[in-house]
Amino acid sequence: MTSGRPTQSRPTMADTLKSPELMLRQGGRDLIIAVYTALRSLKLYPVENTQVQRALDDLTAKAASLLAVEQEIEIRVSGDFVFVNSTRLRLGLDNYASFSHVLGVLRQCGIGVVRISEAIERRYTAPE
Repeated sequence: MTSGRPTQSRPTMADTLKSPELMLRQGGRDLIIAVYTALRSLKLYPVENTQVQRALDDLTAKAASLLAVEQEIEIRVSGDFVFVNSTRLRLGLDNYASFSHVLGVLRQCGIGVVRISEAIERRYTAPE
């Protein structure tokens, strides 16, 4: 027996994940965390260290996967906000340390915009 109410089609989780803005937001968050990991690794170890090389490989992979969706990546810092291709990244407790560290480094160096194009390439350094 039906209630006579029209059934509304709610978006599924798969439909929600296909949203370009959501994909960009998640990919941007992953990229910022990869930048943070690479910065911390470089601060602790020499560039030849295996940990640093893994962090740089991960950073390159995250950028390449985001570039597969977008033609260019623009990370812009405005106040306490980080934008990736005009999409504001949401700051959460789980990523607060990485975001604030990357924001601080960019501010300290006077960098407001970072652009990553499809022509990225990784220079390899032989591990120890």
